[in-house]
Amino acid sequence: MDDPESKNLSRQELYQKVWQTPMRTLAKGFGLSDSGLAKICKRHNIPRPARGYWARMAVGKSDPKPPLPQEEDSGLETVQVTRSPVKHSHADEPPSARAEHLDENLIIVPETLDKVHPLVAATIKADKSERPSRAGHPGYRAKGGLPLWISGKTRDRALRIMNALILALEKRGHKFLVESGEYGPTKMLVEVDGERLPISIKEPTKRETHVQTPKERANAALYSWDTGPRYDFNPTGWLRFEIDQYTWVGIRRHWEDGKRRQLEACLNEMIISFVQLAAENKARRKEEEEKERQRREWEAQRVEKLRLIEEEENRVKSLYEQAEGWARSQQIRSLLQAVREANVAVGKPIQPGSELDTWL
Repeated sequence: MDDPESKNLSRQELYQKVWQTPMRTLAKGFGLSDSGLAKICKRHNIPRPARGYWARMAVGKSDPKPPLPQEEDSGLETVQVTRSPVKHSHADEPPSARAEHLDENLIIVPETLDKVHPLVAATIKADKSERPSRAGHPGYRAKGGLPLWISGKTRDRALRIMNALILALEKRGHKFLVESGEYGPTKMLVEVDGERLPISIKEPTKRETHVQTPKERANAALYSWDTGPRYDFNPTGWLRFEIDQYTWVGIRRHWEDGKRRQLEACLNEMIISFVQLAAENKARRKEEEEKERQRREWEAQRVEKLRLIEEEENRVKSLYEQAEGWARSQQIRSLLQAVREANVAVGKPIQPGSELDTWL
């Protein structure tokens, strides 16, 4: 009986698939990692695209496709692809992040607000009128509460999600802050291990062509420039949560409602990302500080080398000046002696105490 977790392909078939579909996408379809599929290709002598091949192809720059080489070992003509068992390993995560995978730490968003955080309470008590942004996004900006870019239909649900998240963060010893910028908008921050991460929860909108109202049509007939807005931005009814910080490492930064899972089921994953990003920020800052320390040390060494070079140049310059002075003094002494001898030779020796003797 065939193993349902295995699939047999010819070398030619796998070769064609590798050059038709990105390795990561193809490997996912086989139930493998991209590195696992790469090992299979290497074992069966199947050439595969180099790094950046698909990105270059997207902009119209295709690399040459090498032909499939002949394989002397006939046993390698058939490729068996076996699905790898799914492994959940969190050993590389910080301890506080690993704890989020435990059942006892699962964050549940209740259907009603029982224990309400003060920031959420302030948001509930605030003016409930919607205030769209310049881009047309709906939003609430409660004084002393949470800045939420959502419509009235998703407001209560977003508040329940944020209330559960804030309480869970504080229970774990983290902090949740709302900060008003001096010039910018109010923003929400999560503080983990002293590191602050900006976050936001929004309701995306759908841009639709605006249909003129009778009044707008009447105004357009009178004033050609008064045609009303070009687009309407209508709330979608689903939520998106983001950590508003870019990172070079593979840490997830956004979650949204999907067909299989709603945002309520993602709160533990959010906290894992908070912890990971905080650790990454610390490590990156430590790395930058070390680079800055090395730069300052290098600069100090460079300045010291320049000082020593200048000091040595000054010594050499002083030596040259002394040598030139000594040579000049020797010339003068020789000249004076020659003058005295010349006067003696003509029978007119310089008399001691005379004006010439005093000058010489």
